[in-house]
Amino acid sequence: MAFGLGVLRLNPEAFWRMTPREFCAAYEGVNGKAPPGPLDHAALAALMSAFPDGDQARFSGNQKEEVRDAEWLS
Repeated sequence: MAFGLGVLRLNPEAFWRMTPREFCAAYEGVNGKAPPGPLDHAALAALMSAFPDGDQARFSGNQKEEVRDAEWLS
């Protein structure tokens, strides 16, 4: 609604009469083509390989232990 009423400055009647296709076309007219949908498994795996989270060995998988260790550090 904020985009339709605020950015496009449509009156409420015009906003509510828009079809989803018209709304998407208006959005793309202002912001460019919408980004593609969510990543598939292969694309996510490629990103994870290219940008690892760092030293995974320091995480034990035991959340309670990690919280206890973090508490004495602070």
